[in-house]
Amino acid sequence: MAARVLDGIGAAANETLGPMVVADIFFLHERGLFNGAYFFALFCSCAMGPIIGGYIASSDGGWRVSFFK
Repeated sequence: MAARVLDGIGAAANETLGPMVVADIFFLHERGLFNGAYFFALFCSCAMGPIIGGYIASSDGGWRVSFFK
């Protein structure tokens, strides 16, 4: 449980870093496009992660392999 809490804290910092970098690099009229591209890539990777994880769990010895046990 403590590992999940630490993972959540680290993920929260990672989630805010992308829009901050976009705001620092691009002009105001370009930020919407690049924030949209960032969030599109983020959400697509969240949708594809369980598919890839399911394949790993089914072919490589179960869910314990995902946690390196």
